[in-house]
Amino acid sequence: MEKSFSPHRLKLLNFYSDTYQYQDYLEIGLARGECISSVKCRNKTGVDPDISRLHKIPADIEIFEMTSDTFFQINKKKFDLIFIDGSHRKDDFINDVICSLEILKPEGTIICHDVSPPSEAHQKTDLSACGHVWKGWIHFRQTMHNIKMQVVDSDNGCGIINPGKQELLSKHIGELNWENLQKYKKEWLNIIESPIK
Repeated sequence: MEKSFSPHRLKLLNFYSDTYQYQDYLEIGLARGECISSVKCRNKTGVDPDISRLHKIPADIEIFEMTSDTFFQINKKKFDLIFIDGSHRKDDFINDVICSLEILKPEGTIICHDVSPPSEAHQKTDLSACGHVWKGWIHFRQTMHNIKMQVVDSDNGCGIINPGKQELLSKHIGELNWENLQKYKKEWLNIIESPIK
């Protein structure tokens, strides 16, 4: 599903790029290319299985027309900042995060889009605007001690992952359905205020 571009994700990406002087950027899922074209990193790499939607991408951006699975198999680079907005299927999202953590530099940041669906319809199926990304997010909140996970609850939820530590959610938190997400969203997703002022 094609989505309209919101500037919030770009502002958040550039906040991290500026604050930590990040140079090497990877974007999984390019849509029309607005984000990757405007992120303030010197070296930019984009991955998408269908680049026919791209619009006026600068020539110095390295584009791979392939699935993220294929890219991760051939990639040899490490990145400071990774933006994940690819497949919205839970298992695909989980794989994208695992593979991104393997190529993230020690002080790097991963930002994941569509972690907090604003309506039930947004997460009805894998092909909805947000799909089941939020369920993949909770999987990591329940299983990975050695990362820090937070969500800025705007622009369909921008999840921020850094190396660090987190207290795990119980694996017995209840059924992962829309009603429970609304009831426990702040705890499940670990909602924070946006660092963008």
